Amino acid sequence: MRDQRGFTLIELMITVVVITILATIAIPFFTGQSRKSKAKSEVSAMFAELSAKEEAFKMDHGFYFPYGTGTGGTTAACPTTPLPTLQDASGCPAGAWTELLPSAPLRVVLPQTQLRCSYALTSGLALSGAPATPGTTTMQVGIPNGSPPAAWFFAVATCDMDGVGIKSTYFTSSMDSSLQILNEGS
Repeated sequence: MRDQRGFTLIELMITVVVITILATIAIPFFTGQSRKSKAKSEVSAMFAELSAKEEAFKMDHGFYFPYGTGTGGTTAACPTTPLPTLQDASGCPAGAWTELLPSAPLRVVLPQTQLRCSYALTSGLALSGAPATPGTTTMQVGIPNGSPPAAWFFAVATCDMDGVGIKSTYFTSSMDSSLQILNEGS
C-alpha cells in the first residue's frame, strides 16, 4: 500500500468552521470602519469648504454667516435629513446657506453634490453669550465668563451611516478648526 497524504473530512470541516467564525467577526468590523471612513472624508471636505467661506464672509461683512439678524443665527440643516445613501445636495448653497441673508449668500461650492450627512451652521458676535454647542466641545473650554471674546461660528454634521438610527455627530468651530467627533455610530 502506498502512503496517501491529504486532509481528512474532519480537518476540512474544522477549517471551514474557523474561517466562517473569522468572517462573521471581520466583515461587520470592516464595513463599520468603511462607513466611518466615508463619513469622515465627506465631513472633512465639507467643513474645510464651510470654514473657508465663513472666514471670507467675515472679512467682507465683519461677522460670520448667518448672523445678519443681529441676534445670531442658525441655518436649517442641509440636506434636511442624513441618509446612509447619497442624496442630492445641490440646492443647499442656494437654500439653507442663503435663506437668512439673501443679499449676502455664503457662496459655498460643494466639494461633491451628493452627500450622506446633513450640515448646519450657527454664529454669533463676541461676548454674545455662550454658544449652545452640541455636547462638550473644546469651543466651550477656556471662554472667559462663558462668552467668546471674538465673533464665532460652528458647523455641525449629522450622519446616519448605518441606516439603523445611530447618528454620528461631527463638529468644528472658529475657535478650534479640528474635526471633533461627538458621537460616532457603528
